Amino acid sequence: LHQPRYAILQLLERVTLLSAGETVYHGQWSDATGYFSELGYECEERENPGDFLLDVIFKEGKREKNVLEYPSLDNFVMSLGTKFSVSNYNQHLISQLENIHSTNAVSSMRRISPYATNPFSQMLTLANRTIRVYIRFPYPEILQFIFNILAIAIVKFFTWNTDLSLDGLQNRL
Repeated sequence: LHQPRYAILQLLERVTLLSAGETVYHGQWSDATGYFSELGYECEERENPGDFLLDVIFKEGKREKNVLEYPSLDNFVMSLGTKFSVSNYNQHLISQLENIHSTNAVSSMRRISPYATNPFSQMLTLANRTIRVYIRFPYPEILQFIFNILAIAIVKFFTWNTDLSLDGLQNRL
């Protein structure tokens, strides 16, 4: 999200904040400002938390005292990324991923398919979408039907009252 409104941010459960390819936060949205306050970045009472987080991550605006500690953006981002990699939030995330990986649901799978669903389910979904398109926009199908009727009429016009014997068929070819 870019410049997210506070009402939209409240709808999110988890967020992942990235900067220059580094994960600087991943976790509950409600804990994000608390995490950055632990790092020394305080969100003012009337400030939009989304704008605050963008300011912290991209070193914009009001965070001059913290920005002066990092002479270049690369050092600043690496510092936030490094701080996250050793944080309790990251350790909790890693333990959750290890639990998911070690569950029977994943380990009992005989083969892992590159597709999320089986081919039959995919065909049903595509057929459903195609039918919806035809219902919503019938004009191309109506034109195709009219074209087919005209093609039949033209062929029938040229083959009207033709001899159906073997000699008649040879003459038409």
